[in-house]
Amino acid sequence: MSDVASENLKDVITKTPLTFFSDADTALLNTQLDHARVLRQVAEVSIRRLSYTAFG
Repeated sequence: MSDVASENLKDVITKTPLTFFSDADTALLNTQLDHARVLRQVAEVSIRRLSYTAFG
């Protein structure tokens, strides 16, 4: 891809407003993202606990 095409693509991606979802869809996605963050934190804590147990 040429530099000009690459810059044009970057501009389209970064400057195009996201209007694909309604407010309700956006709220649902944000809730799901929050849940995913919590699950990740739980997984990280579980991994740490397993590491302490296994490797003392």
